[in-house]
Amino acid sequence: MQGSSVGPANRWLVVDSWPVMQWFKNRQPDAASFNVFIRSALAGDVLLLMSSINLGEIYYSCSRQWGKAPAEEALRVLEELPIQVAHPTQLDVLLAARIKADHSISYADCFAVMLAIEYQCPVLTGDRDFLKVEHAGLVAVKWMGA
Repeated sequence: MQGSSVGPANRWLVVDSWPVMQWFKNRQPDAASFNVFIRSALAGDVLLLMSSINLGEIYYSCSRQWGKAPAEEALRVLEELPIQVAHPTQLDVLLAARIKADHSISYADCFAVMLAIEYQCPVLTGDRDFLKVEHAGLVAVKWMGA
């Protein structure tokens, strides 16, 4: 992963788009739960990491639901959050593609899985599609929501 440095695995969490979208929509209790992770990251207790592919997923989801101007505002808000955005290399893209070939989850979700594998840490999500890769033993998931 370009521009990344691996730290203590127990401190990293890969953020999927799911908790961010719940937070933007103020869907409780998930939004409040995500606020706890944000505060923990601000305090230095946890390090939050997201793939730029998942960032793009958030943008297009916001744009489709609310329009381009709100999507741009969502990007501005995300830049203020203590989330490190990692940009995939060609090797990362191919690992995500291999994950996609073997598991029926979205391609964007494969980038969260790929990061979690690389950093040996859980994915923070409530997206039930991650059950497939969790049950396959690829990643641990820190579950939010129902």
